[in-house]
Amino acid sequence: GYIFTSKSYFGAVGYLYEKSFDPVNPSNNLVTSGDVVGINGEFEIDVSLSNARTYILVVTSSQPLRTGVFWIWGRGRAPLTLTSSASSS
Repeated sequence: GYIFTSKSYFGAVGYLYEKSFDPVNPSNNLVTSGDVVGINGEFEIDVSLSNARTYILVVTSSQPLRTGVFWIWGRGRAPLTLTSSASSS
């Protein structure tokens, strides 16, 4: 499996999608999610992923209008390629 871990100071939560993310229908393509598990606003997602597929990790705040800097770490049985993308919605 793979583990994605975050670090933030605003209570980040993560949602992992396969293929695409639709903000109008956020349950479509949802694989799993990770809620705040640490005192510093970390989340952790432990998941099995398939080779040669695209996954989207959406990071947002656990409370409305909270923003801030966050970090993501990923580890697993094979190398990962992580790229970032920002959205204001």
